[in-house]
Amino acid sequence: MVADLRLLRYFLTVARTLHFGRAAEELFISQPALSQQVRKLESDLGVRLLERDHRSVSLTDAGSALIAPAQAAVAAGEEFVRHARSASRQVLRELVVGYHTRWPGNALPTVIRAYAEVRPDVQVRLEQHTFADTSAGLRTGSTDVALLHLPISGAGLQTRTVGTEPRVVMLADDHPLSSLTSVTVADLVEAGTPWAVPPDDDPEWRDFWSAALERAAVGGTQVPTVQPLTQESLFQVVAGGGALVLTYAAVEEVYRPPGVRFVPVAGLEPATLAVAWRSDDNRADVAHFVGAVSEVMRTTST
Repeated sequence: MVADLRLLRYFLTVARTLHFGRAAEELFISQPALSQQVRKLESDLGVRLLERDHRSVSLTDAGSALIAPAQAAVAAGEEFVRHARSASRQVLRELVVGYHTRWPGNALPTVIRAYAEVRPDVQVRLEQHTFADTSAGLRTGSTDVALLHLPISGAGLQTRTVGTEPRVVMLADDHPLSSLTSVTVADLVEAGTPWAVPPDDDPEWRDFWSAALERAAVGGTQVPTVQPLTQESLFQVVAGGGALVLTYAAVEEVYRPPGVRFVPVAGLEPATLAVAWRSDDNRADVAHFVGAVSEVMRTTST
């Protein structure tokens, strides 16, 4: 019997959260379905992995012992998939570009045009990702190169900085702070509005976009509670008054969302725009795309 990697991933998520409800939300499946799948894994393996009752979830001794082997198996499976996807795209001469949001100055379409001039035989395919994956597909191998906002945690990725953007706060247009020309982190903490930070297992990214250090310095112990997955859902949550969110200044220019205001936040270092790729991917097609991004951003910033 070979363990299903999908079931192992489900088990690891429950083991990390020790909560079927939160794990189900992360995995985008229903809680009953998750419970059923974990029981199937236990049945397949012939061992009980988790103890659960109406109040709590805990690991059995066997479950604790199998965490590391399960992590190794899932990592090996993901590595195989990454290589398989990359090999397929090499044969097809396809380059998949991941991104979360539009960049300022119509950057991505301009990059694609510039890239086509030097690699006309390569088909570029765009893949927009939710904020659940801060690598925009690089970690799973679904993309070859990505346009990102740093920081990003984890080994195996290379980045090249191509610009910076001031960080601003996005507020509902009737928020008490929305009419100000500038605010501080202390102002935002005092306002008491929840901070929206999309979910990800990337602690550096979460801390940066929730101003964790700056909040702590002014006594802000409030934990971000709202977790939208897309730029559009962020607009809707903020416009509805349910949260505020730190973002980069160009969002106002490239989206012009109704119902929200963008206010500069004093004392915050700017956001960094970068092009990223996997460290083990030395293809000329990737290198030329990285070069095209760098040149377009250099030209548009001068």
